[in-house]
Amino acid sequence: MIIVFQALYALVLLLFLLLSAFIVFHIVKYSYDKKAAFLMAAIFVTFTGLLFFSNLILFANLPLEEMLSYIL
Repeated sequence: MIIVFQALYALVLLLFLLLSAFIVFHIVKYSYDKKAAFLMAAIFVTFTGLLFFSNLILFANLPLEEMLSYIL
């Protein structure tokens, strides 16, 4: 059951990365000012990366066996 839960979480992370790439593409492609687009994309990528890795670290530290034993 834990492997299924981890696979679903990996799917969510993949979707998160794809949506982030979609947002960066639109920031760069449809911005009027290229200098501002670069700045906005850099800020977005920086904070998104921080949120992604903090989420990954926190998920890795979850006691899944204990949590899922109460549910199942």
